[in-house]
Amino acid sequence: MIPSHFHILHFPEIESTNNYAQSHLKELSLPTFIYADYQSKGKGQQNNVWHSEPQKNLLSTIVLPVYLPIQKQYYLSQWISLIIIKVLVQLGISQDLIKIKWPNDILVKTNDGYKKISGILIENNIDNQIITTSIIGIGLNINQTSFQQLQKTATSVALLTQKNFSIESVIELLLKSISEYYDIIQLQKFNAISEQYTQYLLGWQTDFLFKEQNNILKGKIIHLFEDGRIKVKLSDENNEKIYTNKQIQFLL
Repeated sequence: MIPSHFHILHFPEIESTNNYAQSHLKELSLPTFIYADYQSKGKGQQNNVWHSEPQKNLLSTIVLPVYLPIQKQYYLSQWISLIIIKVLVQLGISQDLIKIKWPNDILVKTNDGYKKISGILIENNIDNQIITTSIIGIGLNINQTSFQQLQKTATSVALLTQKNFSIESVIELLLKSISEYYDIIQLQKFNAISEQYTQYLLGWQTDFLFKEQNNILKGKIIHLFEDGRIKVKLSDENNEKIYTNKQIQFLL
């Protein structure tokens, strides 16, 4: 049973749950959970499109009242990443196989390497340098088993567990976890969030390969800034570099 204190909106088809939340924000009773069977213009990071077969996956947006300084906004991304991992574990995926690819793609290790199972898109509403409302888009591959051109890079709960799950049961797990962990972000327990987040972060204190422009480099993430930037210590030279999102590409 979906927790009753969330205002639930369900659409058979919609352009984008995040777009709907943003354009109807003043009309929503918070907290609100919006989900759709199909998104015709699903959104990913940096204007990427999130593709999904109808009625196969969780296509959703959570609209939460928060009160955070804008400088701390990346903690929201860390927090929701940990909640999604908790849900995946409850669905039967070993936490030892789960990684976060910076900044917030959720990956699972398969026989063919790491594959993406979930993506997050956060759009915050800000008043006087304070985040007042967070619109958190979550795409989570549940029952889809064919990804066509993305077959080498995407996976799903069904592929990993050989089981199908009702989308409503996944929503129930997600919203219960959000309810249980809401105080952590509201009380600004940032150290606790980051300590757990870095345990799953791909490349944290361990070598990983990445591409910067046309150069393939090896390094390890040694620091995570509050605004989401990372500091990487390069393996082949005594040098440290700071990167923002999209400046580098992980080579999995």
